Amino acid sequence: MWEILAGYRLTSRNIEIAASTHIDGGICCLSGRTAAYRTLILKDPAFQHCFTNDLWRGKYPLNSGDDKFLTRWMHSHGWNTYAQVCKEAELFSTFKNNWRFLKQVLRWTRNTWRSDFRSLFKERFIWRRHPYVAFTMIDKIFNPFTLLAGPLLVLKFALSQEHHPTNDPLPGWNIAASYIVWLLVTRFLKLFPHFVKRPQDIWVLPCWLVFNYYFAIMKLYALLTLHEVGWGTRNLNAAQEPPMTVNEKNNQQHQGQHDTKIEMDTLNTNSNSNSNSNSSNHSQRQ
Repeated sequence: MWEILAGYRLTSRNIEIAASTHIDGGICCLSGRTAAYRTLILKDPAFQHCFTNDLWRGKYPLNSGDDKFLTRWMHSHGWNTYAQVCKEAELFSTFKNNWRFLKQVLRWTRNTWRSDFRSLFKERFIWRRHPYVAFTMIDKIFNPFTLLAGPLLVLKFALSQEHHPTNDPLPGWNIAASYIVWLLVTRFLKLFPHFVKRPQDIWVLPCWLVFNYYFAIMKLYALLTLHEVGWGTRNLNAAQEPPMTVNEKNNQQHQGQHDTKIEMDTLNTNSNSNSNSNSSNHSQRQ
C-alpha cells in the first residue's frame, strides 16, 4: 500500500512539473533521483562553497534537501531546466514499503517549506523567471489550511441543518456521503494517468483521501519544526565516525566469512516488486 501511495504522489508531481515546464519553463524541484546536471555547474567553486555551507537561519546545517538547493541555484544563476515526461525518459524507483515512508515524506515536506520560503521571499528570482512556479509555491503554502477547512465547513453545514434547517433540509449522512463521493471522483480524475498504467491500484484510493488529510496536518507540524534538519530514515552519524584500524578491518572480514544462503525465489520476488516511475530532469544554460 505504501508504494502505491508513493506512486500516486509521483503521478501528481509528474503532471505538475510537465505543466510548469510547458507554461514558463520552470520546475519546483529537480528530483535528486532523476536529475542530470552539466559538469560546469557542479565544478563552479562558488557553487561548491554555497552547497557545502548551506545553513537554515544561519545555524542549522542542512543534511538533506540538496535537490531543492540545486534547483534554486539553477533559477538564480541563469540556467534553464527541463522536465522530460515521456516513455523514453522513464526511470524507476522504489520507496519504503512500511510506515518509514511517512518519515521520508516529513523530510521532503520540511525541505519544501525551507526552500520555497527562500525562493519566494529571500532570493526572489523565481518571481521574474518562473511566475507560474511561484504561484504553485504560494498555493502549497495555503494548501494545508484550505484542505483541512473543507471537512470543517461540511460539518458546520450538517450541524446547521439540524438546528436551522432550510426549506428542503438534507440529513447529515447525505451531506457527508456527497462530500466523500466528490472527493473520490476528483482524486480519481487527477490520478487517471496512474490508473491507466496500473488499474489494480484503484483500491488504495480511499486510503489516499485519508493520507491527504494526514499530510495536511504533517505539513503544519513540519512548518513548526523546520529546525529539525536530520535525514530521518538514515544514520548520518556513521559518516562522522573515525576510520577503522587494520585490525578492526581484519576482524570484520573474518566475521563476514560465514556462509550466507540467498534463495533465488527471494531475488525474483525483489526484482519483480512494485516500482514507480519518475520523470527525468535536465539543466542547460541560456
